[in-house]
Amino acid sequence: MGLTLHIVAKTLFGAEVTAELAAIGAATETILSHIQSRIDNLFLFLLPDTVPTPGNRRYQRAVRRLEETVYRVIDERQAALAADAGDLLSMLLLARDEDGSPMTRRQLRDEVMTLFLAGHETTALTLSWAFLLLGQHPEAYEQLLAEIDSVLGGPDGRPPEADDLARLPFTHGVIDESLRLYPPAAAVTRLAIRDTEVGGMRLPKRGQVIASQWVLHRDPRYFDDPESFRPERWLPDQGQEPLARRLPRFAFFPFGGGQRLCIGAGFATTEAVLLLASVCRRFRLELLPGQAITPKLSFTLRPSAPIRVRLHARAA
Repeated sequence: MGLTLHIVAKTLFGAEVTAELAAIGAATETILSHIQSRIDNLFLFLLPDTVPTPGNRRYQRAVRRLEETVYRVIDERQAALAADAGDLLSMLLLARDEDGSPMTRRQLRDEVMTLFLAGHETTALTLSWAFLLLGQHPEAYEQLLAEIDSVLGGPDGRPPEADDLARLPFTHGVIDESLRLYPPAAAVTRLAIRDTEVGGMRLPKRGQVIASQWVLHRDPRYFDDPESFRPERWLPDQGQEPLARRLPRFAFFPFGGGQRLCIGAGFATTEAVLLLASVCRRFRLELLPGQAITPKLSFTLRPSAPIRVRLHARAA
């Protein structure tokens, strides 16, 4: 979480919030925990944020702390005539609507807060589940290390770069397979905008549909041996296109889909692949025995307990 928070902060704001990361991380965790408490407890779910309970007060203070940072950076950039600083905030500031108007201060705040809150926990969880799965499947782990070493030159080689993504198909397959088996968002909801029919069932206007990645990603109609961890299923097979291109739309949708597709989907996947390659190039992670790790469905799909590993520096 600490690593991915640092990356998303630098990607969004450049180096302007580095000194504030500890406070930002604490505020972010408070906000996520508050959202989770609402999901877990019907009474809290129905309780308005304006009721001055201790939990609501902590949540409001955390939101204000994040907003202060976000608005400060936005205002400083706007005062500098939106000069391109090479980060995502610059892209948002320079974006123009069809009529030539820029995003409002509030729109900028909303986009940045969404990316900030959703852009680090999901990647951290994907990597956590990937390391658990690799620890449970040593043959896949050895194949991963062999690919990384061949592309990057082994433990004493170079760090991975974006240009290496196409040369790391098995590494990408490990991430895709982790997203398939343990999607950070295990379900998404959609609201019907009119009366309609889906699969022979009547759906009234404003009816809510829950689409579960956890269920569909394990559907044997789309995935052979669906409960098994098989990163190679994502590789091209005997001249066929990769599985991701052959699947029906929404059979694999770890980041949602349609108009509400997660805006950070490409960023998260790229980040996860490069981080996995970076760590595995230098270290071997040994999963400690005797752990009973099960998925816990909360706001995101978290492990039921910390995943404990022992790190070994890899020799050249």
